[in-house]
Amino acid sequence: MSAESALRELISNLVATVGAVAGAGEVPELWLEMVKLGLDVVGVPEASGGADGSIEDLAQLSEALGQNGIGVPLIQASTANWVLSEAGEQVNAGVLAAVAFTDSTLNIEGRLSARVGPVPWARSAENVIVYTASGSPICYRIGDPGVSVEPGVNLAGEQSDAVVFTAAAGQVLAHAPTAGAVLARLGVLWSAALLGAIRGAYELTRNYVRTREQFGAPLVKIPAVAAGLASIRTQLLQAEASVYRAVEIYSIGPSEHAALPAAAIARTVCATAATETARLTHQLHGAMGITAEYPLHRFTTKLWAWRDAASSESEWAKLIGDITLERGERALWDELTATA
Repeated sequence: MSAESALRELISNLVATVGAVAGAGEVPELWLEMVKLGLDVVGVPEASGGADGSIEDLAQLSEALGQNGIGVPLIQASTANWVLSEAGEQVNAGVLAAVAFTDSTLNIEGRLSARVGPVPWARSAENVIVYTASGSPICYRIGDPGVSVEPGVNLAGEQSDAVVFTAAAGQVLAHAPTAGAVLARLGVLWSAALLGAIRGAYELTRNYVRTREQFGAPLVKIPAVAAGLASIRTQLLQAEASVYRAVEIYSIGPSEHAALPAAAIARTVCATAATETARLTHQLHGAMGITAEYPLHRFTTKLWAWRDAASSESEWAKLIGDITLERGERALWDELTATA
């Protein structure tokens, strides 16, 4: 997965043209432009109404958005559209859908009663695909009887809502991918988004300490500042290695057996890197870093919010432990490091 690509350049050009700022709970205008270009159906076969493309394409888009400090419904939309296409459904470009998970089960009549969330961008979606504790996922239309949304926002000010189901009925997607396969896809893409935000925060901080002077010299000349910057760079490289490997493994075959542990490791590595990057970048910026006018918060609030998107850091870590106990440490290591 290259650090430079036409897709990354496309996002940069869109940001320069449309801008990146949106109010709390608002869908950025940039997303509307992305939908016009068909980016919401990347990764979906053209025969199913998509634009073709691979998980690597989606990862590059997710990383580019994060590097520009932008949150849009790309991961939710592309994953939901992929689930629909794999289930044999025709996908409608521009129709936003979301994916959610719950430990609840259906009643004997096949209806769901549960409060599910947080679900990113749910209030802007027309449909939500819910994976319950057992059985095939079900697609519900938001606004139908028994399906409502309780609005909320995450630390980055992005839509992070709860979807409330009250004896709700929906369309069963009998041939949809498994919950593990979907979780792996979400894990890879959210890791890529975190990687982009880490990179954006690092580049902003590096430029700041190189140009800001103290005692007649750039801040980076102070050993403690240089060490802090080097630590962020180390976190970035670790996150990059884990994400690029997860994308590579998923590209070989999106089965949850191979892809899920790689995604889980990328998520835990990137979440740890996100925490350290946010802490260090604010330390190196000092008071400047907490002002609304300065763009650092566009990255660090997303680092805090996205590290627990789809599933929390602790849940991903527990998953790694469970997989290791099931398969054995050596077997899992061999799977993750195998070469063609």
